[in-house]
Amino acid sequence: MVAIGGKADHKCLFHMLLSLRLNRGRQYIRILDTPPGEPPVWVREKWLGLELPLADGDRGVREAYTSEVLTGPRNRFTAAWWGLPGRLQRQSGYAVDVHEALDILERAAPDAALWWRQNVP
Repeated sequence: MVAIGGKADHKCLFHMLLSLRLNRGRQYIRILDTPPGEPPVWVREKWLGLELPLADGDRGVREAYTSEVLTGPRNRFTAAWWGLPGRLQRQSGYAVDVHEALDILERAAPDAALWWRQNVP
């Protein structure tokens, strides 16, 4: 989920103001600013203050091609096709596990987690 960005893939790229911390060898990001993107503002604001673990093996910022969560491609094949004419943006951010991120969001804001599950397959 990018902006909170990404698809129903196992990773999600967050590109926003955040802080990093270590816990038992794993790095976490804390969301400090409302993420940009297509979801409604009330949904994006629910990420504020949450700490999300980086995806397995990740240690910091990475660059990746990204797209919006509602109007972007729905699978890797389509994303690759979109990448040919340069329709995807290359951005820096942090990869997090989508399922873990949604579980954390659900504990803090069940309504926002439900929005993600219903609107971003």
